[in-house]
Amino acid sequence: MTDLFSKLSITSNGFFVFVLLTLGIYYLVPKKAQNYVLLIASYLFCFTWDWTFATILFASSIVNYWVALKLDKAEDIAKTRWVWIGVAANLGVLLFYKYFDQTSVYFFKALLRIGLTNELLILDLLQPIGISFYTLQAISYLVDVYRKQIPANHSFVEVSLYLGYFPKLLAGPIERAQNFFKQLQADVEIGNDQLVESFIKIFVGLVRKLVISETIVRMIPLGVFAAPQKYSMPDLLFWWLTFAFVIYNDFAGYTSIARGVSGLFGIQLSPNFEQPFFSTSYIDFWNRWHISLSNWLRDYIYLPVSRAMLRRNPSGRYWPNLVIPPLVTMIVSGIWHGAAPHFILWGALNGLLQGYERVQKMFAKKTSIPLPRWRQISNIVVTLLILILINAPFKMDFTQTLAFWSGLFRWGIIQTLSIHQIIKPILAIGLSFFIDVMQLPAKDELGLLRLSKPAKVFLLTVGLLLLFLSTRQAAVAPFIYQEF
Repeated sequence: MTDLFSKLSITSNGFFVFVLLTLGIYYLVPKKAQNYVLLIASYLFCFTWDWTFATILFASSIVNYWVALKLDKAEDIAKTRWVWIGVAANLGVLLFYKYFDQTSVYFFKALLRIGLTNELLILDLLQPIGISFYTLQAISYLVDVYRKQIPANHSFVEVSLYLGYFPKLLAGPIERAQNFFKQLQADVEIGNDQLVESFIKIFVGLVRKLVISETIVRMIPLGVFAAPQKYSMPDLLFWWLTFAFVIYNDFAGYTSIARGVSGLFGIQLSPNFEQPFFSTSYIDFWNRWHISLSNWLRDYIYLPVSRAMLRRNPSGRYWPNLVIPPLVTMIVSGIWHGAAPHFILWGALNGLLQGYERVQKMFAKKTSIPLPRWRQISNIVVTLLILILINAPFKMDFTQTLAFWSGLFRWGIIQTLSIHQIIKPILAIGLSFFIDVMQLPAKDELGLLRLSKPAKVFLLTVGLLLLFLSTRQAAVAPFIYQEF
């Protein structure tokens, strides 16, 4: 029994039992008690991972609740001081638990090289689940109160739920306080339509994670990214392209399940993806990929940096105004993903691409004539290929990335592309595109509901069969973004 509720992942049997038990209690108690039920459930969920994680989350809730109240009453200099105290407190905890061991390795290795020490100092800290995500939520809450965009919330339960709500705790979406608090305070009314929509989101998310992502992961050769110098261009290119669909369906699957589960409690979480592999430009891609993080970075990094640049030189044709804000923003995104240098490289490359595109648009002739279909398709293909290739540092360190890029110019013996090895990944990628095409008209997970009844029955039957077969395979890998 204890194993069932140990380290609950949102694809585990224990998690769905946990959700059903919570739902039963949630709808039995009066409205005034429902938020307490969700808060207790969220901390029990956190406890299944480690009691210290729940303690850190509770401490974060106390600090942010208190600082927000201080911000609400303070004026001028005192208000600025309080917001910096709050932001520093949140970043300090994140830096310690997420980055101390990572950065200390590089620091002490440098000392070893110059002979100033003969040992590495590593604390072997456990990174609390969700800390990268609820830290950003806490900062946005404090900054929004500071800017007087929202008042401080006087309910400690609601602030604690905002940070620790269990469907989104592991990997988001990154919610905004204003939207989340409104839903906690509203009367919950769940009809048949809302139930069906929630179950469809859960179903689509499970298919993305268990059928598509896991199928591809099991077929990727173990050493292809660890030692790319041993493989030829066709091997590297094929498996790196397939890995892009692993990341997408893994994270989109998590988000869809989280949104579906949350919808059962009458709380709608933000979407995180809008068919990003149909993007026609780099900027368009980042408006469709990990939307809640992209919006956070836009509002709290990009726009402040952009305004600061414009104050120095208000010209709209001054190229640093177009390049530096996206570059800084994406470097911050890279650091958020991890302290390793290859994440900073990943962020810088994506920032430079966006900056280049903004400069290019500045000099391009403006026209209202839409591009012909073949140009639109070619833009999608070129954008996707370039983004996938420059995103190698997201998965590989510096040495591996350089070996991978150089390997793209090396044609050798093809080792891993037999029909037996590639047929399952190709079919999984085809299924991924099929789901996206279904979702494309309304840009949501509910494309299945807009099909004819026979098509719904057929696709649900096939999907359930695939889910059944996938659960009989090896253990499911953790969600990729859960590790951030």
